Amino acid sequence: MNDNQSMGLAVTKFVAAAILSLCSWFTPARADVSLFLLEATGVSGEASSAGHVSVYLSNICADTPVRLRLCQPGERGVVIATYPDLGTDMPYEWVAIPLLPFLVGVEDERNIPIYVNGEIRTLMREAHRRKFLRALIPDRTDGAIPAGNWQQMIGNTYNRDIYGFSLRTTPAEDAAFLEQFNRRPNRSRFNTMFRNCADFAREVINLYFPRAAHRDALNDFAMTSPKAVARSLTRYAVKRPERLFTVAKFAQLAGPIRRSQDNRNYSEMAITSKKYALPQLLFKRELLAFFAASYFLVGRFNPHRTYLAHATPEISVAERFTPVS
Repeated sequence: MNDNQSMGLAVTKFVAAAILSLCSWFTPARADVSLFLLEATGVSGEASSAGHVSVYLSNICADTPVRLRLCQPGERGVVIATYPDLGTDMPYEWVAIPLLPFLVGVEDERNIPIYVNGEIRTLMREAHRRKFLRALIPDRTDGAIPAGNWQQMIGNTYNRDIYGFSLRTTPAEDAAFLEQFNRRPNRSRFNTMFRNCADFAREVINLYFPRAAHRDALNDFAMTSPKAVARSLTRYAVKRPERLFTVAKFAQLAGPIRRSQDNRNYSEMAITSKKYALPQLLFKRELLAFFAASYFLVGRFNPHRTYLAHATPEISVAERFTPVS
């Protein structure tokens, strides 16, 4: 096979993977509530490699960006998450974003970009704000793009891979969740130690499935990490086959934006990150040994392996066509 044929085969595989991936993304899924585990970006604003976590509700839609309702036929649901300083005039704890804008920054899958750089990312996010979030995040008088973490809710696959851990719900469970959640005050209480994005996601999941998601105090030093919530929910789901547990993967879009990194819990960071591991190795070897034992005995969890074990048939087909570099 010559170089041109090899190049043609690679392009064909890439196109096939893209088409199959899009079909698996936007074909109606079996599951009704999903924990979205967003890989770490490794840039300013994420001080660690913990990443981020959100919750997708396929049967719950937005009456407004800050109030929920049951979906009508044909609607795809919303993603909700909490961030420090969303940038709004009122300090909301969460904002609801429809599925497609959350993942790829557009409302119509025919308009999904195949390549994204920093300029395209800024343009797409600002276009969505102006069309749907202007009342919540008003224009600045100087014409600049409003500051705030609202931008992190739009086009998340521009920045990272996302794993979706999904479970089936019933109409009665959806209605009960909606009634409870809409009663809660939507006021920001963000705290990195005790009420971060993973704590919010854990509480939302537990409104559906009590005690299904929880923190890992031993490996996360009493905090809650995104990986701990995904790990505990997976353990809950695999014991309950009636929940039809599946895992999807939404790949980071092509472009020069830095590729995302695996999520890590805090004991894992302590033994794998040079800035944490080297000082311990020099001055506190017993501490390093404790973190290593904690992680390897009870803290290990690999989202990608879980995805391979529980992928839907459509996503499994797309995985087989992923081009090899």
